[in-house]
Amino acid sequence: MNTNIDNRIVYLDTLRIYSIFCMIILHVCGNNFYNFAPQSFEWQVTNVYDSMVRFCVPLLVMISGALFLNPRKEISIQILFKKNILRIVTAFLFWSALYAIITSGLYNSISSDSINQFFKNLILGHYHLWFLFMIVGLYLTVPIIKRIVPNKKIIEYFLLVAFIFAIIMPAIILFPIPGKTIITQVLGKANIQFFLGYMVFFLAGYYFSVFTIKKNIRIVVYILGLISIIFTITMTSYLSLAEGSGTEILYPYLLPNTAIATLAVFLFFKTLFEKIHISETVNNKILLVSKCSFGIFLVHDFFRIIFNEVGFSSASFNPIFSIPIVAIVIFACSFLVSYILNRIPVINKHFV
Repeated sequence: MNTNIDNRIVYLDTLRIYSIFCMIILHVCGNNFYNFAPQSFEWQVTNVYDSMVRFCVPLLVMISGALFLNPRKEISIQILFKKNILRIVTAFLFWSALYAIITSGLYNSISSDSINQFFKNLILGHYHLWFLFMIVGLYLTVPIIKRIVPNKKIIEYFLLVAFIFAIIMPAIILFPIPGKTIITQVLGKANIQFFLGYMVFFLAGYYFSVFTIKKNIRIVVYILGLISIIFTITMTSYLSLAEGSGTEILYPYLLPNTAIATLAVFLFFKTLFEKIHISETVNNKILLVSKCSFGIFLVHDFFRIIFNEVGFSSASFNPIFSIPIVAIVIFACSFLVSYILNRIPVINKHFV
């Protein structure tokens, strides 16, 4: 068994690579989600792929929580801001500017409208860069949250309350149930902000990385995770067919179906890598790709846009094959760019 090399946790590096690839699949599917009718074969296949990878973002948050909240990793407030948060801010501004040049039309013509749109897009960021806003928000809590992680009971209490109010309750009020208005108003008055949002995944990442989960519980989580994915696929198809157009009502990351699938994937990778032996050569390759993963995340949508413009998308041929093939090509191209940028001084420390 070899799950740690050069102070890296291999299953977390592997999970990071897998999550980024799944995110690319998600964005490839999004290209044509609303361009096909739910009755079509193309839409149904797109829904299957899309539903199968909804865990990608929560999984990345869990990985961050597992790494940043580990008590053995000392992170002072100064280091947190000067190293971690500053890098995200500089990377965001750099890549957001590049995307804004394209999305504002500034590359095509310079006018007051395109300049105004450029600065708006720069500040708000390209659609996938929202993740950086959210992760910085979580990083800001690290010095505080690390004070409670040594206490297992406190973490379990937090996860229980957070799962109820951040995951279950939004799902309940999503549908037209009796008393929905009252429930919504009560939750609004309670204003339990501390337990809401992606903090549940952040702390869950630490908890499930540190504490051993019994085999029978893992099996239950695996089964529930599989059921959750099947539920997302079938119910999204049913609701979309009923409405006559694609609906993403069950796609959000903060819903029970996505949360359970996320936990199942995390536990599966952790358990798998605890049982198998991986050679140093394979470990080094995993480490290489993992170190380029942030750059892959940042640059990949350029290739999606370019390929879409030239007609290489999920709609190019049979989506059973086109979706994974396009995703693989985008991942490979993005890795190559990230690898090159990671070898350039200054750029590798601030922009990728």
